Amino acid sequence: ASWCCARGILNRDPMAAIEKAKPRPIRRIIFSDLARQRILDANPRPRDQIALRLLLFYGLRKSALRGIQFADFDHDQQTLTVFTKGEKWHTLPVPEEDVIWELLAQIGDPDHHYLLPREKHRRRRSPNRPQFEAASDLLGALLETAEEITDEACARELAGMLDAIDITFGHLSLVVEAASVQSSANLEERIGSHAAHLWWYRCLARAAVVERGTTAGRRMHSARHTAIQRVLDVTGNIKAAAAVAGHASISTTGDTYTEWS
Repeated sequence: ASWCCARGILNRDPMAAIEKAKPRPIRRIIFSDLARQRILDANPRPRDQIALRLLLFYGLRKSALRGIQFADFDHDQQTLTVFTKGEKWHTLPVPEEDVIWELLAQIGDPDHHYLLPREKHRRRRSPNRPQFEAASDLLGALLETAEEITDEACARELAGMLDAIDITFGHLSLVVEAASVQSSANLEERIGSHAAHLWWYRCLARAAVVERGTTAGRRMHSARHTAIQRVLDVTGNIKAAAAVAGHASISTTGDTYTEWS
């Protein structure tokens, strides 16, 4: 085999051991304090607030967040039980002063309901086409009439035009309402993985962190990196960061999720 490799007959020795692939460098993307606050301010709905805080301050994985039910919060013990990958679970302390407890009281859902439930979207039927065409024709006629009116036009004619405009916009508002998407939530079923992915980017778009319609580039896992790095920066304790992350070994936390500044 070596003789064939030397003469270019073989690309490599088939009897040689395969070299272990070099690990790719880890790209840690974290959110600044300002970006975290913008994300929270732009999503005031209680369910969104709780979910975003669990991501940005407690480092939950997407799979763990999807499975959070209200029964997992223990107000007496001030803890949250997190079920994560590999059928493992760990307990996170949630301080009494955390706004999460107030938001939970506002929602007041039963224990078996999910924090992020599955939502169904449907589009309403559009109104009759002749009604929309009549509204468009009326608006065009009003615009032509407005160009012919001089400063000496009587107030009655102006009032009539305003009434006609109100009617026109009333028809157009029906069109907009009919085209809107109506949602209904199944609170006893958790959100799907792809739906959670889209929910995350909608939250970022509201905060102007990404452009509206973006669905890539700022993964939800970046929030987990942010939370774990924040714990390390505040405490300087790698074991505390590993406990929040739910890692069995601190080497995983130190090598993958955090870096010393």
